[in-house]
Amino acid sequence: MKTDLFFRMFVVCVLMVASWACQDVNGLDEVNETQTLSKVKLTVVVPVPETKLTANGDEGRIVNYQVYIFDEAGVLESYVNQASSDIVLDCTAGTKTVAVLANAPAIKDVTTLSALTARTSSLADNGSGALVMAGQQAVTVSADKEVTVSVSRLVAKVRLSELLVSFEAPQYQNMAFKVSAVYLINVPAVTKYFSAYTPTIWYNKQKYVAADANALIYDDMKSVAVTSASPYKTTNTFYCYPNPSDQDTFSATWSARHTRLVVEAYLGSTLYYYPVTLPELEKNKVYDVKLTVTRPGTSTPDDEVDKYAADFTISVKAWETGASVSEEI
Repeated sequence: MKTDLFFRMFVVCVLMVASWACQDVNGLDEVNETQTLSKVKLTVVVPVPETKLTANGDEGRIVNYQVYIFDEAGVLESYVNQASSDIVLDCTAGTKTVAVLANAPAIKDVTTLSALTARTSSLADNGSGALVMAGQQAVTVSADKEVTVSVSRLVAKVRLSELLVSFEAPQYQNMAFKVSAVYLINVPAVTKYFSAYTPTIWYNKQKYVAADANALIYDDMKSVAVTSASPYKTTNTFYCYPNPSDQDTFSATWSARHTRLVVEAYLGSTLYYYPVTLPELEKNKVYDVKLTVTRPGTSTPDDEVDKYAADFTISVKAWETGASVSEEI
């Protein structure tokens, strides 16, 4: 009888300990699950880039925001696509990467940060009043918080700000000089939103060819007369994606090369080209070109113009108002 009694007491004790253990473990699981899944609100502020209003529209205007929140492992937690700048998303506590696209086509099929950074943008997606921008910011959140994410334009801006005519020979001085078009050639058609990219698709390879980005890289001048007494000072503005090519060539066989600003003009009845080779183009910078024509140009647009036929300067500036980057080439 004693043995039976002791056995029953032992079983009861074991069951009680097991019950307490299960309660403690379950209790911890509930606490941990509550801590892991606790939600916070993250307010995302996207400052509008500071630029002057130009004849080409408001180059700092944002008409649409796409905001992504990725966790520490780079997995998507939250996403919004909206026109309003009042951006509030729910996410869990922890270290996050907040990525912002502005004025870009909707990208709703990415679930990881690496997938988003691998995506490319087409130059044709840009408009003079809605230039594509991107930016990202790391942030650690434990409660409701506000984070500022600065965005910058993916395009570079190239301008022909002045065209002068100063022919040396009397024969040319008596000929009419009329500009028929100004445009860019050797223009990268795509770039990545968040990382460096080596172009593989191009607009205007070695010459002008009408395409879907025409409005961004081509101006039909419709025969504008320029003389030594009447220089051309109406700025032509173009938008193109970065061209990181550090090698240049004038070979007739296509290969990656520098972007060129081309002035196409008739001297008398003969069509000439005045190509200005630009430096390696970087996003969110302004390249101002001043050109002086002194002799007939080249017979093709992707050629090296004789230094005695045309003289030019290229000023490189930061796009934002008040920024300090400035150099002359």
